[in-house]
Amino acid sequence: TGAVVDPGDIDASGVGVSVAYDGDWIQADIGVTPLGFEIINPVGGLTLREKFENGLSVRLTAEQRAITDSVLSYAGVKDAATGVNYGGVVRSGATLAGDMDYGRYGAFASGGFYFVHGDDVESNKKLEANVGGFVRLVETPDEDLKIGLNLTYFGYEKNLGQFTFRHGGYFSPEDFVGLSVPVEYARREGRLSYRAGGAVGLSY
Repeated sequence: TGAVVDPGDIDASGVGVSVAYDGDWIQADIGVTPLGFEIINPVGGLTLREKFENGLSVRLTAEQRAITDSVLSYAGVKDAATGVNYGGVVRSGATLAGDMDYGRYGAFASGGFYFVHGDDVESNKKLEANVGGFVRLVETPDEDLKIGLNLTYFGYEKNLGQFTFRHGGYFSPEDFVGLSVPVEYARREGRLSYRAGGAVGLSY
């Protein structure tokens, strides 16, 4: 039998670098995960957006982002037994989203598909969808109270949430469904403004 090697404490630190541009119909950014991590990945995205006169807004986003669920998925780690670096997981794909805001009420929906990959981590795929709406119960120039209903689904081809070799250490259930009721309150009194919110829900 082989000896078990204690991995010790696992942590990471570094400095992230990125540049961004935000225009009327386009938003873009490019950078890298923090310098100093075991594994450094390029990250960034491009969003095209259009707002129509009927209150409908549409956004198309193509992006690559780091999965920050754990040190393993975000920074990567070095296996104590073999000296091999693994982890550093990113998701690459696109999302199409739309929302309608008519003041007193509104609705939104989005859907996306992503490839998930990392160093010496099994490749994966993610499908996600989100739909919901809201009603403003109070709407004045100085006060706003909004309540909504959100339904969220996402699922992965494989569950790679463990921290062993070939796993990515990120939350990746094969199916996840969540239903929530968010509430948001905002108020302004002279130069002072504040906002508070929360949600209750069920998930499976």
